[in-house]
Amino acid sequence: MKKFLFLILSVLTFGTCSLLLVNASDETLNPAILPLLTWDTQPIDNNAYPLLLGFSAAANQAPLEFAQQRLQAYSAQATDPQDYRSTVRDNEHLLCNGADKPQCFENYLTQQDQINQLLTENTLWLHRYRRLIQYTHYRNTLKPTLSSPIPAFSAVLQSQKLLLAQIALNPIDMAPVLHQDITFWRNILRQKTHLITKMVAVNATASGYRLLHHLLRQQPEQLSLFHSILLPLNTAEKSLSASLNSEFQLMANGLLALKKQLSNAGPSNGFDALIQSPVGLYFYQKNATVNQLYQYHVRIQAAAEKDHAALEQAYHTLSIELKNVLNQWSILYNPVGKILISIATPNMSKSRQKIDALDALVQQTPTVQQ
Repeated sequence: MKKFLFLILSVLTFGTCSLLLVNASDETLNPAILPLLTWDTQPIDNNAYPLLLGFSAAANQAPLEFAQQRLQAYSAQATDPQDYRSTVRDNEHLLCNGADKPQCFENYLTQQDQINQLLTENTLWLHRYRRLIQYTHYRNTLKPTLSSPIPAFSAVLQSQKLLLAQIALNPIDMAPVLHQDITFWRNILRQKTHLITKMVAVNATASGYRLLHHLLRQQPEQLSLFHSILLPLNTAEKSLSASLNSEFQLMANGLLALKKQLSNAGPSNGFDALIQSPVGLYFYQKNATVNQLYQYHVRIQAAAEKDHAALEQAYHTLSIELKNVLNQWSILYNPVGKILISIATPNMSKSRQKIDALDALVQQTPTVQQ
């Protein structure tokens, strides 16, 4: 019995030591990853990003001042002062939802008093939104990290609903504003943006085109005003490549910084406690983790440039592979990294589907011939 216990103990000791030795040093980071970890932080003229970042400032604070306050908090690694509460006051249910059909705008004509009251109560947000869509450029100048401040997109989209309602009640005079709104969001679609920004732009652009469809059915003579935005989405507008690169960079930066963050963290329990321990840190190889994540990223990015079906299939295959890895002996090498990879590869296949749906919506815009 003693010999048997000694044998078991020896095997366990040998296995533990082998595991620690195997995980004792990081692998070399794949050189192909390095260009993806760079981000253009140079300021540009007429950039909508600062105003977007400070859009939800309090009524007594200038949005650009609030944006600067958020950036300073980010630089100091302090708590973000962002307030994500709803901005539109009362009766928000009166406004057409982004998924509603164009016929929704016809209801505004029977609710003019309520809509006008709502617009009056939200003059501040209308003013800010009108200022936002005057910008001609957009670039997020912050390097993507898990702690980077995110604009209060809900406030922006709610404000767009207000503007579209205002246009629907006065289409003749405000048709140029609708053109400006659609142009602004299509311009963001063409830029190198984070995936969340890309999807917000998709939703906002779709809302604008739904109102445009309604307007042109009622007033086809206005078609000439919108010729420049009747073209289908171009390659840059439909591409997810840059946005997926941004998502990879965000996750990669987080994974590379994780060891330092965890080693400086305070007391904790469970999974965090394991990898914060002196021994546990040997179970996480940051470069090996990022290298593997990059291999998945390349496959997802290639599928995303094809169609929704290809992207869905890629994610399906990937989920099976990740499940198998977590269930077999290979997890003994870099076990923490394997778990983190499964967390860092969420299914984003709906993104391709939404962009394709927007392209179809743009091409369905009524013309005089229709």
